[in-house]
Amino acid sequence: MNNWKYLAGGAAVAAVAAAIIQPADAQITSSDIRGRVVDTSGNGVAGATITVVHLPTGTASTATSSGNGVFFDSGLRVGGPYQITVTSPVGTTQRENVFLDPSVNTLSFTLIEEERTLEAIIVRGEIGSAQDLNNGVGSVFDNDDILNQPSIERDLIATLLRDPLTSSAGEGNLSVGGANPRFNGLAIDGALLQDDFGLSSSTYPTSRSPISLDAIESASVVASDYSVKAAGFTGGLVNVITKSGTNEFDGSLFYYRRDEDFVGNSAFGEFNEVPAFTEEEYGFTLGGPIIRDRLFFFVAYD
Repeated sequence: MNNWKYLAGGAAVAAVAAAIIQPADAQITSSDIRGRVVDTSGNGVAGATITVVHLPTGTASTATSSGNGVFFDSGLRVGGPYQITVTSPVGTTQRENVFLDPSVNTLSFTLIEEERTLEAIIVRGEIGSAQDLNNGVGSVFDNDDILNQPSIERDLIATLLRDPLTSSAGEGNLSVGGANPRFNGLAIDGALLQDDFGLSSSTYPTSRSPISLDAIESASVVASDYSVKAAGFTGGLVNVITKSGTNEFDGSLFYYRRDEDFVGNSAFGEFNEVPAFTEEEYGFTLGGPIIRDRLFFFVAYD
């Protein structure tokens, strides 16, 4: 009866190195870019160099377009911002403030020949690709979405409920597409973390969220993931990717407290006595470089 008086404590530690680590077989933990480089006539540009730079860490990777202008770059860090530069003898273009979801991101680039840049005004439009539909039906939320979402219990599910296919009956409870919450999958950095025995109605294997909101870089919820990498669930999938450090030292401290004085005791003319209780939650985060542009650390305690 008094379990609500206690807070679940946990620590999440993440370190990201320059070496590319293959994602776990079950879920997606990194971002990929698939795209095409074309000229103003719509023809593919072969041999173009695509440089992808993650600005907070300075890490970079390159790819080269094939004969029909198609390129692919994998194992990229989720989030951003990224700066993507395309160079070739035909021309050069650059795209700023690109943020990547934990899936395949489809981009296209149009190169304008330098001698034509002063002769015409080029209006460029982009349409969605059929490849964008191959990641299932759901939503992706970044760190700003999560931290700006009001939640008394600091529960990630409060953010996931912004997806129209989700509903909840309380803390830790999440139904996706009408499926029983016991059938959901919860993956944190590719590792499935859930109640395999289905003994509770919570998406979490613990009484409260097993990870601090301040340690989450991105979270997604899908009703049906078409990727062969997704497994271990028959309902919805909650995929959480944790933060890592950057080239700048950064941290935070937080403290939350509530008791019976924060709870209303009357509604619709009726008085309801609220028993005395106290809940406190506190923690910190700290991240930064170990070797600039190559090795980083991030620690969170809740």
